[in-house]
Amino acid sequence: MVEKERREKLVLMIQEGCPHCKDEIERHREEIEKGEMVVRDLSKDDSAYRFALAVNLRYVPELLKITTDGRKVEICRLSRGDMKPAQCKVIDLD
Repeated sequence: MVEKERREKLVLMIQEGCPHCKDEIERHREEIEKGEMVVRDLSKDDSAYRFALAVNLRYVPELLKITTDGRKVEICRLSRGDMKPAQCKVIDLD
């Protein structure tokens, strides 16, 4: 079996009308502009909304690190202070 490449993505989940979301966008402006982080708006993006429901996302803003190797996906909620994983969930794709 060929090992698939491990990929990571930082995702900032936001929603229109959320004042703290604007603060988080500004805080991570550099990472967003460099393409190191993507912003997904739950109020404008149906797939982001469905994803949020699937992973039981309750609050915005929420910073996630999503890692996949083709066999599983690990979704980690990151703490705002140090961006370290606060809670992770692994989903097997096999």
